[in-house]
Amino acid sequence: MRPILAALAAVATLGIAAGPAAAKQVKLTIADDGAHVKVDKGDTIAISLPSNQTTPFHWLVTTKPKPRVAKLTSAKYVQGGSNLPGAGGSQHYTIKATGTGATAFATQYQEISTGAPGRGRSDFVITITVRK
Repeated sequence: MRPILAALAAVATLGIAAGPAAAKQVKLTIADDGAHVKVDKGDTIAISLPSNQTTPFHWLVTTKPKPRVAKLTSAKYVQGGSNLPGAGGSQHYTIKATGTGATAFATQYQEISTGAPGRGRSDFVITITVRK
């Protein structure tokens, strides 16, 4: 009886060990502009871009991912550590890989009233490939 129980315990342990891998999070910054990100279904992509909502500029999503491949689940501005007037912060986006295939995500730092792009690095674009 003990050999049978030992064999069943071994099979159960193998089943647990061979289960799906835990979802991971890929963190991106403005330095990753133009990147091709490869993730697995269930993974998330966390993007943090420098921003300052005390100026007339903000990040505006210009290309959302295809929902059958990935979904934009969060977009929020986070104030920086300083409470001084004019202090900047960062724009955070979270994208969840929901299917398989390829898609894109793009956002642009633009003037709120006119839509004109900001000076310097004003676009952030990535290509996303979701596997399995």
